[in-house]
Amino acid sequence: MLNEKDLGKILGISFPPLHIQDIHWKSQDSDKDSILFYRIGSDQKAKDQFALRLQDSKFAWLIVNEPHDSLPKNSSVVDEESWNDIQKKILDVLYPIPTLKFLALTGTNGKTTTTDLVLQLGELAGKKGFSIGTLGVRQN
Repeated sequence: MLNEKDLGKILGISFPPLHIQDIHWKSQDSDKDSILFYRIGSDQKAKDQFALRLQDSKFAWLIVNEPHDSLPKNSSVVDEESWNDIQKKILDVLYPIPTLKFLALTGTNGKTTTTDLVLQLGELAGKKGFSIGTLGVRQN
C-alpha cells in the first residue's frame, strides 16, 4: 500500500490522507483506491478526449504529463523527463521485489549431497533457503 507520506516523498508535495492499493494507465481500469497515470496527447482531439474520459474515471490520485483545464484537485502534473522515474518509484513502493540469490549446482556426481550441504550451511548461517532436486523440494 502507498500512503500520502510515500507519495509526498516521491512527488515532492503534500497530500491529504491516501491509501493507494494499485496503479493504472487506463482510465476505465482505475478505481477509487488507485493512482491513474494519464499521458495527455498534444493535439486538441486528445485533450478533448481526456476531458471526456475524466468524467467517468475514478481514482485516488491522478498524475498527468501536462496542465489541463479539467484537472481535479486530486491530481499532479509531472514533466516528461520525470514521468518514467516517478512511475518506477511508485511501483517499487506498491510492489517491492525481495532480494533473492540463486545458486545452481551442476555436474555428474554429488549434486544432491552438495545441495543438501549448502542448504544446511545456509541454515547455520541464519539464511533462509530451499532446494529443488532429487530429494524433492526442501526448505530450511
